[in-house]
Amino acid sequence: MGLYRPIPASKIRVDVGGSLFTTIRYTCSNTHSKTNNAYRRLEHQLIKLSKKDQLVLYVDGHPAAEKAITQRQREQNRHKARDRARKALATLKDHLQNNKRIRKHHITTASKELRSAINWTVDDRLRDILCATETDVKIVVDCKEEDVVVTSDSDLLIYKSVPAVWRPRGGAKSRWYSLYDKAAVLDALDVASTRLVALAILSGNDYTGNIPSLGIETNRKLIKKLGDRDKESIIKNALKVFVSMKQDRVETTTPLEARSDSTLTYDDLRSSMNHFMTQHKQTPTRHELGRAKSKSSNMFATVDKPSSVNVSTYRPRYSVKVR
Repeated sequence: MGLYRPIPASKIRVDVGGSLFTTIRYTCSNTHSKTNNAYRRLEHQLIKLSKKDQLVLYVDGHPAAEKAITQRQREQNRHKARDRARKALATLKDHLQNNKRIRKHHITTASKELRSAINWTVDDRLRDILCATETDVKIVVDCKEEDVVVTSDSDLLIYKSVPAVWRPRGGAKSRWYSLYDKAAVLDALDVASTRLVALAILSGNDYTGNIPSLGIETNRKLIKKLGDRDKESIIKNALKVFVSMKQDRVETTTPLEARSDSTLTYDDLRSSMNHFMTQHKQTPTRHELGRAKSKSSNMFATVDKPSSVNVSTYRPRYSVKVR
């Protein structure tokens, strides 16, 4: 844990499902493990982070309505995993009944698909640390300036109250954490904190998908062009025009050319343009300058230029030479 040294007064807020779901899926799908044994293994992974009085655990509750698309995608993935597990178990059954040789991949494939098909329901979760809906909102509300969030969900770094995120890496036996400090991320992306929210919306998250064919670097350039305008006003104006189909008229009686920020009027610019075009017509062209230069004498010439050939006395081109 040398990547980040927590301040004694800070808290380490752990998104249990978002950081240790692989461990949960493995322990709960293991037929040789009871529920208590599964949670004991989960506790063993949690106490590796820090002292118990410094840890604050959060577990997802009921699905949020705003994440209906994400929930539907997860259910589709579990449905596909169940179909693959059913086929793998049918193959394993066929080998057992017909005394065929059972190889290692027959067992590992079935076990892998069963782990992917598991559904960690609300009834199976830890009741004492269960949130009302998703853990995201609860964590960002409780998070303080010196706290750290442990999760593999990168969306949490977008919230203003989250200063740093520990992202788990590796497996259960060799787990380590990468530190994502928000100040360092903003410096690397060269964007302000308010524009980071818009960048997350463009680049895809649990609520919206990414813009097709655009990567995060292109999205970052688009966000930088917005300037320092407030993101709430941008979203408000966009919704007003595209959804409500309304626009506000700017009430002003002062001509644009008479404002203090306009130093040159259109008439001044038009007059300058006419003056430049007159000068352009009086300026010799490139061909005229070339002809004038060719007529001037070359003071460095050492051989006189031969006189032009008389066409009437010179042998015509392609004619037969007579000696």
